[in-house]
Amino acid sequence: MTRLDHHSQHSSSSSHLMIIPQHKIQSMVLSWLEEDIPSFDWGAQAVGDRITSATLYIKSKGLLAGKPFFDAIFQQLDCTVHWYDGEEESAIDDGQWFDPQSQVDGRNMLAIARIQGPACQILRGERTALNVLARCSGIATRAFQLTTLAQQHNWQGCISGTRKTTPGFRLVEKYAMLVGGVDTHRMDLSSMVMLKDNHIWSCGSIAQAIQQVQRVAGFSLKVEVECQSFSDACQAAEKGADIVMLDNMNPIQAKQVANALRQLYPSVLIECSGGIREDNVADYFSSDIDILSLSLSQHSQFHLKSHFHKKQRRMNKLTISSVDFTGKRVVCRVDFNVPLDKQTGAITNGQRVDATLPTIKYILEKGAKSIVLLSHLGRPDGKVDKKYSLKPVAEYLQHKLGKPVTFLEDCVGPQVEQACKDPSPGSIFLCENLRFHIEEEGKGVDEKGNKVKATPEQIQSFRASLTKLGDIYVNDAFGTAHRAHSSMVGIQLDIRAAGFLMQKELEYFHKALENPKRPYLAILGGAKVSDKIQLIQNLLHKVDEMIIGGGMCYTFLKVLHSMNIGDSIYDEPGSHLVDSIMKEAKDRNVKIHFPVDFVVADRFAPDAHTEIRTREQGIPEHMQGLDCGPQSRTQFSQVVQSCKTIVWNGPLGVFEMDIFAQGTREVMEAVAHATSSLGATSIIGGGDTATAAAKFGWEEKMSHVSTGGGASLELLEGKVLPGVEFLSRVESN
Repeated sequence: MTRLDHHSQHSSSSSHLMIIPQHKIQSMVLSWLEEDIPSFDWGAQAVGDRITSATLYIKSKGLLAGKPFFDAIFQQLDCTVHWYDGEEESAIDDGQWFDPQSQVDGRNMLAIARIQGPACQILRGERTALNVLARCSGIATRAFQLTTLAQQHNWQGCISGTRKTTPGFRLVEKYAMLVGGVDTHRMDLSSMVMLKDNHIWSCGSIAQAIQQVQRVAGFSLKVEVECQSFSDACQAAEKGADIVMLDNMNPIQAKQVANALRQLYPSVLIECSGGIREDNVADYFSSDIDILSLSLSQHSQFHLKSHFHKKQRRMNKLTISSVDFTGKRVVCRVDFNVPLDKQTGAITNGQRVDATLPTIKYILEKGAKSIVLLSHLGRPDGKVDKKYSLKPVAEYLQHKLGKPVTFLEDCVGPQVEQACKDPSPGSIFLCENLRFHIEEEGKGVDEKGNKVKATPEQIQSFRASLTKLGDIYVNDAFGTAHRAHSSMVGIQLDIRAAGFLMQKELEYFHKALENPKRPYLAILGGAKVSDKIQLIQNLLHKVDEMIIGGGMCYTFLKVLHSMNIGDSIYDEPGSHLVDSIMKEAKDRNVKIHFPVDFVVADRFAPDAHTEIRTREQGIPEHMQGLDCGPQSRTQFSQVVQSCKTIVWNGPLGVFEMDIFAQGTREVMEAVAHATSSLGATSIIGGGDTATAAAKFGWEEKMSHVSTGGGASLELLEGKVLPGVEFLSRVESN
């Protein structure tokens, strides 16, 4: 037998018992026995009342908890309990760990207590006492294992038992949680205000629910609000919730939402609950998450749902085609982050402006009183830098629309608010660069180059000023949808709709991720496996085939085939992920294709000496693979031609240099042909892949070329985009 004293983390049972007065324990014991023996126990009576003893054995390793209840049950039945360690009587207490290794009747068991008293009374208390002890010890053991796991991961947050406790056993289960080292969340309904979906729906909104409960509960009780999305969480925090509970979010979503929320509301406690289990709780560990609550007992799950509103239908985001703009002032977040000529300041590529024109024109055609356009440009790091001014964009936009565009020298403040307060019908405003203000991103760099952060008060004031510029909020900036910046998630207007560009992006990615035509192929490039692991893992659940090229293929090939990769990119951390990726692919019947030959070079330069090397030959020392070879291009193109949905993220080689561009060029040509001639749906992720499509002239042949590199990557990784979550939801069948 081995035993680990756990008093270093858990105090003696008397301190845990302080939550339950002695008279309450006695009352509970009487009710348990009354329930178990409402009239008469014929079996116990048959053995008589002779004085005898019984031994309590522990049969599985774990934490002991529930002694006070066990003792009280037998005390009520005129029996005594003596606790001991093996054969020696000792001060066994709740919070001790036991690992039984002694053989008793062929099983590992350890004797820990002896009960003495009338035989009939021991039998009458046996079932109730064992059930309470088993349940209490089970909860404490699970709690202890979770706290140990948190310590191993150096997570400083709080593990809490859920609010789902057994009627009549609540205090027992709360006691067990304390013994195991986790928080009880709340002892009962009077300990804290918890606003769940039923409360919110019956009150009408999160804001109204918080306002009403604060009026009733006063200042002495904390208020926690159950939130289903980032926008719900922001509203709860904004209206004064002390704790925001992110409900039923997967680890990736929870971490992303918590991180965004932490930047905006650093003093709010963030809890995650729902869907958290022992096997995935570590995935939720994050410095941005304060509390993780999960079930500590095994029981069936039930949920009481009110019928104030029917919320069973799938929720979608509001789009501008469903909004009445008549006479309204519209604040529209766009992505005018266009390249400018360094000498003249003129726009060298206006594609991003052109992409938003349908949204701008539609809003004006539908009778909007004004439209105020907000955008960032470059990285001015929270300070005014005229080389990043949006003034040239205003001139370009005016030319494209054929209508006057008023350029405002700032994006917030009294002068901007006054200009937008009561404009002439049909007015078009373009505000100065949002990122001239540190409050947009929440951080920046001062004049001395030091990193600085905006205070919550500064951010709140900045957002309040932006909110005054319109009556309706429209977001058409998909390229920044993965950023929880003020203009993306902080303009608190009741109507928040997606523009046509945002809508198109979301529809294509939804089609690719949720309802693709098959066979479904993913083409993935990039340098490091570790950088793309979330993308690979998420797509393995979706696709039928996968092509892995670019720099990261060399890590796979070295691990899987012991290939000599010369000076090619080798991702040491990523190498440890290769076997698990391949196993999951095999389990899910996903075929992964790697290059079989390579364009290798002696240096990274347009005039480098190049060779074609096969996988069997390997890559010589002092040379590196910079593109896939001719055999690989042919094989990849054949795979492409057989598929009906193709998603591409990351080039297959260093396409910026012509001598290493052929792999990306030829496979992209095959994708274009599959799209235009074979009926495939092709989606090109933003960033380098979109740049390659533009360079080779294949943009028009693709079904969709995304305008957002980071945003499209995070969508494909299965993450929540804060800018999308912030949009209003509508019901649909």
